Amino acid sequence: MRVNFWISLFCATVLLSAPAASEVLQRLQIDAGSLTVVQDENGDKTLLLGDTPLLEDYPQIDLFEAGQMGVLVQTHHGGRFCPLRYHVIDAHSGTLRQPRLGSDDPTLLVECLPLATIVADLGLLVFEPGTHTEQAILISWDGYAFQTTSITKQARPPAGSESDVTRWDGRSVAEFLSDPSEQARLFAFQPQDDVQWILTEMTRGDVMRLENGFLIGTACSPFECGFTWANLAIRIKDSAVFVQLSNQDPASVSPEIRKLFE
Repeated sequence: MRVNFWISLFCATVLLSAPAASEVLQRLQIDAGSLTVVQDENGDKTLLLGDTPLLEDYPQIDLFEAGQMGVLVQTHHGGRFCPLRYHVIDAHSGTLRQPRLGSDDPTLLVECLPLATIVADLGLLVFEPGTHTEQAILISWDGYAFQTTSITKQARPPAGSESDVTRWDGRSVAEFLSDPSEQARLFAFQPQDDVQWILTEMTRGDVMRLENGFLIGTACSPFECGFTWANLAIRIKDSAVFVQLSNQDPASVSPEIRKLFE
């Protein structure tokens, strides 16, 4: 009986001290081995090459195949200002490169901005800031380092009324806000600082819907959706834009617009 007691105690100790099983979120096979993003019981993510950790304890890690660039890794540190960092993994050696490309690099304006485009065959990235701007950032990988170039893009005119508004019925607010012509529409009707805040911080939202002659939807911050939000209303007949922000006095918004979201 005494032996059985000590065996039971040993087994219980081993089980309690064993690490919790990690959930595999993403796996990508490269020449150097298997890249895996796993999540622990606290929600922290780790990037492994085989069994070797390359990046640990990030709230978010995403992998993208990027042609001759190898594998692009996007990491997120969490928090209100959502800084993104970008890394490259050499597909042949598994070496992690350029660990500081990101919003602490003064040559790049990627604070809070999602990865816009990967042109895999050419090993290019294109970052287009979430504003109505003629500038974008082109990033190329030469096998050793990133090269950044500011490029001029053609500005889109603001979207119009009627069918230009109703086309968004049943589509996501995030998709709406990423459309250049809709960004131009917002800037045409609302203060630039307010629109900039919406486009850079409020990257989640519900589905757009038609209500009493308006297209309406709510965007919010992915990290504090209940506290940082914007109600958007676009009038179908003339495309006028009305916005109610979470930090705004409700009395400053017309009762007609407030009623749409009640």
